[in-house]
Amino acid sequence: MMIFLFVFFSRQLTYDDMGFAVWSGREYTTRRVVSQAATWYQLVPEIHVYSDAFFDNSIELVLNESNKTNIIFHEFGHKGKHLIGSEWEHRWYYAQTRHLLTMADFYERFPNKKWYIWGDDDTYLYPESILNFLSSQNSSDFLVFGVSYCSWDSIAEIIEPKRNCHPFAQGGAGVFFSHNFMSSIAPFLRNCSEMFNDPNFAGSMRLAICVERFIGVDKWDMGTTVINLSPRLHSSNPLQETEKGVKFPLSFHRMRHTLLYKIWNATESIWIDGNEKDRHVSWDNITMSTFYINLGNDKKKMVLHWGFRMRIEHSEKTFIYAITRPEPVFEPGDKEKIKPIMYNQEFEGGVTLRYICSDGFDNDEMSFDSYLWPEKEGTAFLINCPKSKLFPVQSKIKQELKLIPKDPSMC
Repeated sequence: MMIFLFVFFSRQLTYDDMGFAVWSGREYTTRRVVSQAATWYQLVPEIHVYSDAFFDNSIELVLNESNKTNIIFHEFGHKGKHLIGSEWEHRWYYAQTRHLLTMADFYERFPNKKWYIWGDDDTYLYPESILNFLSSQNSSDFLVFGVSYCSWDSIAEIIEPKRNCHPFAQGGAGVFFSHNFMSSIAPFLRNCSEMFNDPNFAGSMRLAICVERFIGVDKWDMGTTVINLSPRLHSSNPLQETEKGVKFPLSFHRMRHTLLYKIWNATESIWIDGNEKDRHVSWDNITMSTFYINLGNDKKKMVLHWGFRMRIEHSEKTFIYAITRPEPVFEPGDKEKIKPIMYNQEFEGGVTLRYICSDGFDNDEMSFDSYLWPEKEGTAFLINCPKSKLFPVQSKIKQELKLIPKDPSMC
């Protein structure tokens, strides 16, 4: 008798399985996209930036900020010729006209990705957390993850098919489309772009109506296929979102230029290891979490938003912010520089928080160890330190320019 043993492996999702893309506009590519390139872009091997146009120096500014990411620029134009001279001539309305077309273009270039990740040029994404989350999801299902709402009444009341709520996933907070979803809707996107090119019609709502019209209302349901990931995806920035605490963020939206760098510092520790490789630790599981701590020799009660800022409890006094990332400290004589024993992070006002690596804690836990006095003003904590990883792209030179020119059919 012969016995056959079949072993099935569930392959871990990788960045090669995911396509990352950003919606932008020419007036923002010299600042917003530059800030993104200097921060979270560095954690993904490749990202695509779609804009109506790029100013002469904007691409150079972006490339100067990151040599760790392959950035492809798509000069895409718009379909807003009918807006010229109208009350809808604001740049936001022009951006909506290319929303569905950029999605179609991105899918047609990469039809075999398992997941398609989109954000705005003022979105901060946490790629490692997104990768971990989507690893537990099935890309063969018809799924869209985002911050979901019902479409505006002014739009919904005149759109067929009639229903109480036309759900949509907001793009700015970050939105994740499964392969099944994109392969199903892609054949209709270009036609829908022409059909639903009303001036006052947000791009993400155009997508929702396109799905309802051509795929069916039964396939587009809040909570079943349109899944709300709030509060892990955030429609606003950390200054508004963290007062009550944030757990395991996947994104923030409406990020100002300087705020992107503060969140980058609150999330990533970066160094060069003993082999001259760029290495990092992502603190995604604890960053922005709220802790109530005693600080320094006088044991002041503090509210800490981990890695980002803190203030005295029950005080109207403004926050003090971190001015460095958690910087690694290694054992004396450690030449590999792969596994730090602790991290020090400096805050405004000469305050230091020390995070001592210790097993036995959950990823989002922290326990008091000691006060740093008289060495310095601050407190030491025990924490479960994540394992360090190499950056996906190891390069010491600036990436070469990759620009895909505008299609002649676009304005």
